Amino acid sequence: MNTILKQKADDMLEMVMALEKSYKWEHNLARHFAALLYTQKGLSKDFHRIDEAIEAIKSSTGVFSNYRGTIKFLLATLLALGEGDVASNLEKIKQAEAILKESGFKSSTYLPMTSYTLFSGSDAFDYRSVAQRANAIYKEMKKAHPFLTDGADYPLSVLIAQKQKRIDTIEQIYEALSQRGFTKGNELQLLSHILSLSTLGTSQLIEKCVEINTTLKANKLKSSMGYYPSIAMIALLEEGSHKLTEEFMDLTRYLMKLKKFKWLGKGMNMLFASALVADQWLEEHSDENGTDMEAVLGLTIESVIVAQTVAMIAAISAATAASSAASS
Repeated sequence: MNTILKQKADDMLEMVMALEKSYKWEHNLARHFAALLYTQKGLSKDFHRIDEAIEAIKSSTGVFSNYRGTIKFLLATLLALGEGDVASNLEKIKQAEAILKESGFKSSTYLPMTSYTLFSGSDAFDYRSVAQRANAIYKEMKKAHPFLTDGADYPLSVLIAQKQKRIDTIEQIYEALSQRGFTKGNELQLLSHILSLSTLGTSQLIEKCVEINTTLKANKLKSSMGYYPSIAMIALLEEGSHKLTEEFMDLTRYLMKLKKFKWLGKGMNMLFASALVADQWLEEHSDENGTDMEAVLGLTIESVIVAQTVAMIAAISAATAASSAASS
């Protein structure tokens, strides 16, 4: 196993345990998300910026705001890891949200994170044009896949708009992969969205995904939740996929053995592993690819992990509520 990746996984485990002590009332999965981001940035267990961001969110939003709940801790983590004053950045995110609403986006649990994506990847004077383009892209997604597209696709629609990608490219990837053994559905749509951000040719991307998928299946690492997005993370990297796929599989297996991670399930561990592999690859190839590749992958990783984290928490909460109702 790659010793650097193993060390990153161990560092993430230590970060999870530190976050548990400091934020015991936050959702466990949200703490894992924070641990991943802190590990990627190589930061110490100093969480005063998270505390500062949480207070800023509490003091500037209402009790029933979409900025509260699970999103509060996720957004606070992102604010804490950003540059500049957290309160000022939060106001800029809220300004971005207002422009997104004006452009046609509906208020939802995902809108604050979509606003963060707009804020973090666009200049303020571009907010409106990007937001309008993103809404047009989202409507095209909805038209093509009305039962698959929802608020979870908001952040990626902004990413796609920022990189000025075309919706027909997404559909081309979606249909091509469905013909190569990938199951149609939410996961494949997300996979197609992520791949559309790449500078690689469509046919090359498809072949890489097929190769990775075949290898994962052969090694019994097929999963539903988070399975396809993790393939996309590895496929985005411009290097031959075999070595990266091996490292990705080794790291997934290692995380699955850790007490604090195995409860997440195979899919989320695959997603975390793919994020760490992508992060390590960027560190090793930053001089070759410049900042644009790093920015695309960094924002993509954040958006996908946030969307999957929120979706999984929502599913857990719904299952818990249904169980409680059934037993009452």
